[in-house]
Amino acid sequence: MMYLTEAQVKAIILKLKACFPGSLLVFDAYSKMTASRVKDHPSLRKTGAKIQWGIDDPKSIENWGEGIRLQEEWFFTQSQAIDQLAFRYQLIFKITGLFMTAKRAHRILIYQL
Repeated sequence: MMYLTEAQVKAIILKLKACFPGSLLVFDAYSKMTASRVKDHPSLRKTGAKIQWGIDDPKSIENWGEGIRLQEEWFFTQSQAIDQLAFRYQLIFKITGLFMTAKRAHRILIYQL
């Protein structure tokens, strides 16, 4: 979704809701700040990919259509896989997890349509 404009994201979500009512939609999302800052990341420059959309309040999507409900906001700082990383990375993730702005930089959103 991050590669689309907000209008395109909204259109896709509403189309999925119309075609698959009651289904779950799962996608990863950047915060608005992250979306605006990652454009200079080397991997994006090499591929030419453009990040166009980020979201700060995932509940705002509920206003896009009747019955759309946020089921879960999952943060990468919650991953059990962190325990498998080198200590310094574990520490970075634990510190990051203390700050909502950092936690929401990149996360998984789950909606019922």
